[in-house]
Amino acid sequence: MATVPPFRSMVDKDRKDHREEPLEYYALTGLTTGQLHKLSLLVLQEIGSLVKAGAKKPPVAGLLDSVVMVVMLMRRNGTQAAAAAHFHCSQPSVSRRWDLLRPVIGRVLTPYVLDPVQVLGREGTALVDGTVCRHGFMVGTRQFKIANNN
Repeated sequence: MATVPPFRSMVDKDRKDHREEPLEYYALTGLTTGQLHKLSLLVLQEIGSLVKAGAKKPPVAGLLDSVVMVVMLMRRNGTQAAAAAHFHCSQPSVSRRWDLLRPVIGRVLTPYVLDPVQVLGREGTALVDGTVCRHGFMVGTRQFKIANNN
């Protein structure tokens, strides 16, 4: 009977070549590198530091990578496990960054969010991801009656 080798992570953290290529921030987050740097500075002003006083270990991901990670999860709705593999850290580390930075990002971006009435006017239609989404058949229309055999 063949023996199965012990499970090993696909990420070899001792290899140097896996960190030499820069991340494609726009593909991950929808934000440019400049926008992410500005957001990181706003977050830094709000929280001061990622490291708690008296911490025994340095953070697994720096501030910029942590902000990119959280924005990526917010924009792309990825899983924390996938983000952990992408940023070479554990899922609990991603979860801690999510819990710390998500509300902070919301607070620091609040001044930049326009009121929908200012943007659309009182009678405008909002596009979500560039698409006007229909909400189904309206009661009383011909399509509704056909669909419901009325």
